[in-house]
Amino acid sequence: MAKIVHQSKFRNIYGQSSRKQDSYEGVPISSNMFENNYSCVNPKFLALATKAIGCFTVISLKETGRQNNYVNIKHSGSQLMDLKWNPCNDRMLATSADDGSIKIWVIPEEGLVQDQELEPIRTISHHKKRVYSLEWHPSAENILATCSADNTAAVLDIGAATDKEVVICKTPTHDDFVFQVCWDYEGETIFTLGKEQVLRSFNPRTGELVQKASGTAHQLKRATKMTALGKSNLLVTTGFSGLNSPELRVWKMDDLDSCVVTHACGEGSGCLFPFFDADSNVLYVAARGEVTIRYFELVESEGDYKLYDLYYFSAQTSQKSMCVMPKRGLEYMDCEIMRFYKLLNSSAMVEPVSFFVPRRAEGFQEDLYPDTVGVEPALSAKDWISGTKSGPKLVPIQEIPRETSRDAPEGFVTGSEEDTEAILAQKTKLESQLAGVKAELKAAQDVIKTKDDELAKLAFQLETSKASLKTSEEEIEKLKKELGAKGAVPEA
Repeated sequence: MAKIVHQSKFRNIYGQSSRKQDSYEGVPISSNMFENNYSCVNPKFLALATKAIGCFTVISLKETGRQNNYVNIKHSGSQLMDLKWNPCNDRMLATSADDGSIKIWVIPEEGLVQDQELEPIRTISHHKKRVYSLEWHPSAENILATCSADNTAAVLDIGAATDKEVVICKTPTHDDFVFQVCWDYEGETIFTLGKEQVLRSFNPRTGELVQKASGTAHQLKRATKMTALGKSNLLVTTGFSGLNSPELRVWKMDDLDSCVVTHACGEGSGCLFPFFDADSNVLYVAARGEVTIRYFELVESEGDYKLYDLYYFSAQTSQKSMCVMPKRGLEYMDCEIMRFYKLLNSSAMVEPVSFFVPRRAEGFQEDLYPDTVGVEPALSAKDWISGTKSGPKLVPIQEIPRETSRDAPEGFVTGSEEDTEAILAQKTKLESQLAGVKAELKAAQDVIKTKDDELAKLAFQLETSKASLKTSEEEIEKLKKELGAKGAVPEA
């Protein structure tokens, strides 16, 4: 029977590794980050977990080649677990560690420099044990989901005015560690997956359990990962079948017991990392310790979903892990539709791997690049918390700036215009009070200075009197000696 070839404009995708001089080498990468990515990237910076315990570094993408002067930034004395760039701010990085702490950093515009002591703008310690995973909200500003070995997941507003307001909600306790958390496309549901391998969904504003699958996502309780499949209302998990074969399974978000696709994925034994491009509906899967990256196309027809093999990319060196560049950072004039930053197993090197769709025509190919996620959030944190719903703000890729470099808001507070006005009024009031205190302090200092001058004058007068007294005593002694010599010393 003839094999049916799936017709698709993405059928001929091919991958291409960068040259060595366009890679990043010389940074020893951590080997103790559980089954996480060790790295994250945006169009401005590449962040890497380094071998130094609890440390990471940030490299400017423009500075390729050997990194002889990389700077270690210490999160804490515990092992780093995850790190993620804020999708709306290329300078804001979230990190988590084995001690349960989460820290938010703002990287300087020019990057890290030698002997620099960078401090986090916020430290959060709502989890009692290691924080395995971090995920930013897809459309709301400064909303972050977390999951932990304390068997819970949580949703945070990292721009809240006070530390007490940071935790929006916390889920009920799971039966075991929670290894991963992810959002649906619009950020209206969070999904968790842990050691027990049971899928759950929660309301991210209240922490209320929405669904719990009746069985496990995969038969073997080994390393499992998951990600949402764009607007399709589907979720993909990667794991191992009962025959110890790697596989991926696709689930309906509104029915976590309904698996619509089960697909074999190679023959290796490493953790499978899934990456989904919502613009092209292409799913990329890379296995730790292997040299291949497989890619599939998700196709929907009359409510029925199929996953078609497209092809695979094979490199000369195996991968330890990888991270993916946001769509706005790609070379769209060259028909680049995906770029990975691959951490090599064999050396301290990060190698970019780009995927292209071959086209004879030159110039921008509109059919390959529908409107995509921009850098501006669709919602403020306050609007989202209050119940406003919105998917990511989509814009033409040519109109999106490659880089976005914003400072953290003053006081690191987010909110509506009314909130901003109130904050500015409070700031003006405090500044006025501070000016009054400074004036009182200056007046007190002037009084102290006057008193000091008077004391100095009195001290000088005292010293002068002492000198006069000494001179008088010396003259009296001289007269006594003269009178004694004449034999007429008076009685004392």
